[in-house]
Amino acid sequence: MPMKLILPIPPSANRLVRYDKVRGRVDTQRYMTWKNAAGWELQAQARGIGFNSPVSIAIGLSEKSRLDLDNCIKPTIDLLVKHRVIPDDRKAFVRSVTVNWQSEDDKLHVTVEPIEQQEAA
Repeated sequence: MPMKLILPIPPSANRLVRYDKVRGRVDTQRYMTWKNAAGWELQAQARGIGFNSPVSIAIGLSEKSRLDLDNCIKPTIDLLVKHRVIPDDRKAFVRSVTVNWQSEDDKLHVTVEPIEQQEAA
């Protein structure tokens, strides 16, 4: 069964990290704030459900967003890994990612679907 999530729009992949002379690459404040808010929303919606088999991921980005479509992929998939919706973002687990515009609201719509279920449909 697919998992459907509605999350806040992430910052652009170009603005996730900054360089610090002492610590090297560090997450930006905006990215840390988004990870916290999106993580709470994900936890409330996913209720501990995760996938251990290959999945496809569909991302619908609000047309109101100023992001380029491809800039929402990395933070979204990293969030899914951090909250154990998927075990890893390697090709063994994430077999496809599609991203499109959606006009329902100003959120990020994410659908994670096991590959086996898609093939049986």
